[in-house]
Amino acid sequence: SRLSGKERFYIYQYLYNYSSTCFSAFKDEKFNMIISNPPYIPTEEYVELMPEVLKYEPKNALTDNGDGYYFYEKISKEAKEFLTKDGYLAFEVGYNQAEKVADFMRENGFDVLSIVKDYGGIDRVVIGKRREEN
Repeated sequence: SRLSGKERFYIYQYLYNYSSTCFSAFKDEKFNMIISNPPYIPTEEYVELMPEVLKYEPKNALTDNGDGYYFYEKISKEAKEFLTKDGYLAFEVGYNQAEKVADFMRENGFDVLSIVKDYGGIDRVVIGKRREEN
């Protein structure tokens, strides 16, 4: 269902969009949710992208110049420091990356709640919640 203008206003007044290399822009801030769409295309796949993608998208928006997992691992390790105790972490992932990203999250103190498929049936989003510490 679509949100009314009033509903969107109430949601948007609590949303903030930050652009930062991982957590470099933050010091002592805590968030309820961190959503990331990091560069995730491996170098060997980057060179085979369609010309129109290569022409219009900056390279650093698409690839980490490695295996595509650098930012998932780094953010998974550092996110707990910036999340409230019951905070959530969500990633957009490449077509074959969901399980490995879920493993990074589990290894770093998150319970993976869901892996969401896109309209094409491909695993596209991994959602985790910060694990309760004993």
